[in-house]
Amino acid sequence: MIYNNNLNNNLNNNLNNNLNNNLNNNCNNKDKVSSILSISSNNIKNCEEIAEIFVNLKLNCDITSNNTVICNNNNCKIEKGCRILLNKTINSNNINKIWYPLKNKYNLGCAHYEIKGGFNGCIYDYISYSKCPG
Repeated sequence: MIYNNNLNNNLNNNLNNNLNNNLNNNCNNKDKVSSILSISSNNIKNCEEIAEIFVNLKLNCDITSNNTVICNNNNCKIEKGCRILLNKTINSNNINKIWYPLKNKYNLGCAHYEIKGGFNGCIYDYISYSKCPG
C-alpha cells in the first residue's frame, strides 16, 4: 500500500512537472504565439483580396474586415481595413515578405503589428527600431 502511494505520488509529480514544462515552453516559444497585423487604406476594396495574398504566401491566418477612422489635424476619414490574425509570430526578417508586398500593392503608409504578450506598435518599429513615420 505504501509502495503504491509513493508510486502514485511520483507519477503525479512527474506528470505535473511535464505539463508545466510543456506549457512554459509553448508560452515562451514566440513562433507559437499568435500575432495581429492591422492595415487600412482607400486602396483596399475588400479583405478577400488580402486573403488571396496570404494563400499565395501559404500562411494560415484569419482576416476580418473593419472600418478604420484616421484623423490628422481634425481632418478625419474612413478607410477600409483588414485585421490579420496570424497563428504564429512572424520574425522581423520574414515580416518583410508580408509587409512590403501589401505596402506596395495598396500604397500603405504604416500598419500596426501586435504580438500577444510582446511587441505592440508600428510595423516599422518591429522591422527596424525607430523607423515609424507616425
